[in-house]
Amino acid sequence: DGKTPLIYAAGWGGPETVAVLLKFEARPNDRTDDGWTAVMMAAGRGEAASLQALLNAGADVETRNKWGQTALMAAARRAEADMVRLLVSAGANVNQADTNGQSALGLAAAAGGAVDCLRQLIAAGADLNSADADGVTPLMRAADAGDSEAVIILLNAGADAKQTDSQGRTAHDWAASRNDDAGRACADILEEAMS
Repeated sequence: DGKTPLIYAAGWGGPETVAVLLKFEARPNDRTDDGWTAVMMAAGRGEAASLQALLNAGADVETRNKWGQTALMAAARRAEADMVRLLVSAGANVNQADTNGQSALGLAAAAGGAVDCLRQLIAAGADLNSADADGVTPLMRAADAGDSEAVIILLNAGADAKQTDSQGRTAHDWAASRNDDAGRACADILEEAMS
C-alpha cells in the first residue's frame, strides 16, 4: 500500500525512530497509495515530537490524500491541540476542505472536547460558517456532539446560529434531535443566541 518505514514510524513508532530514519535521509514527503504522508500519520495517530521532527525536515503540511484530507484535518479529528498548534505554526491552511467540504474546524467541533483546537483554529482565521457538502457547519457539528462549551466558543467568535443545512435544519435543531441532557443544554444556548 506504499507505506514507507518513515510513514509507519510517524504513526506507530516514536520520535526516536522518526529521527533515525530522517538522519538516514528518509523522504518526509513520500506518500502511500491513498496519498497519506508521514506528517498526516504523525498528526492523526502519532506524537507531537514526531510531527515536529518531520516539520523540521521540510515535510509539506498541505499535501492532501485521495479524500482531500490534510494533516491539520487528521489532528483536528483527534482533538490534538498540540498537533494543531504545530501545523498552524507551520503554515497549514485552516480553511482547506476535504472532498466532502469538511474543514478542520468542523472536524474539531464534531470531535467533542476539542475546545483548545477550536480556539487555535479560530485564532488562525478559520471560517466559522463554512459548510460541508450537506450544508453542515461547525456549530451544527458541536451541537450534534452535545458539546456546550464548543457551542459557546463558536457563538462568541461569531458563528451564525440561524444558518441552515441542506435540509433546513439549524444548529438548534441538531442539538434538539439528540433528545438528551447534553442536547437540551446546547439547544437552550442556541435558542438564546437566535432570539
